[in-house]
Amino acid sequence: MNHQALTSFTSQVIRTNTIVGNIVELVLVRPAGFKWQAGDYLWLGINEQTLKPFSIANVMMNDTQTIHFDIALTEPLNDWWQQLIGSSHCIIKGPVNQYYWPTGNMPMYLLAGGTGITPLLALLNAHEPELKDRVVSLYWGVRQSELLFVKDQLDQLANHYTKFHWQAVISEEEPNWLGAKGYLPDLLSQSITHCNDYEWLICGPWPMVKSLKAWLETQTVDSDHIQ
Repeated sequence: MNHQALTSFTSQVIRTNTIVGNIVELVLVRPAGFKWQAGDYLWLGINEQTLKPFSIANVMMNDTQTIHFDIALTEPLNDWWQQLIGSSHCIIKGPVNQYYWPTGNMPMYLLAGGTGITPLLALLNAHEPELKDRVVSLYWGVRQSELLFVKDQLDQLANHYTKFHWQAVISEEEPNWLGAKGYLPDLLSQSITHCNDYEWLICGPWPMVKSLKAWLETQTVDSDHIQ
């Protein structure tokens, strides 16, 4: 989406924290008047020329004072990141609606790759009471098990709601890993044979998203049920 027409707000960095590996938590001041819904993203930078899109990690309440992000610091982002944390202020534009919680009781598959878990977990947290009655299955693909940085939160939801299940999938060799291995598109196409009558939410690296959506298309899943 072109961010030129979006409302601009001034904010500043409150804190940063390394979660694990190259994944960092970023916390900004929530500007007056800035509101969002779980599943939204915004554009962030020190000026109009440096804006980049990031999903919002936390759920907004009336008294929420901060905006949280989980960011994977890849090589192309390093210079941008140093400029951001070294600046006295930043700008945000948005929010932009990206994912939403489907209405009704149709069971759901949530498919995440890496930090693509961020907006999906926000949706789960925002609609947690509905997990009592709705079947929701989450698959989360990462390179190594140490990158499952919200594992405890997902385990807590699974322990509390019998209709919520989640499965981690790692793509790199790890001798002590006893769970699922491989790439998410390959694993799901081999293990899920009935794809219709489900809602599908997919977030992660674009090649993964593209592959999963292409697979669902071959399974004749209605595009209205895919986000």
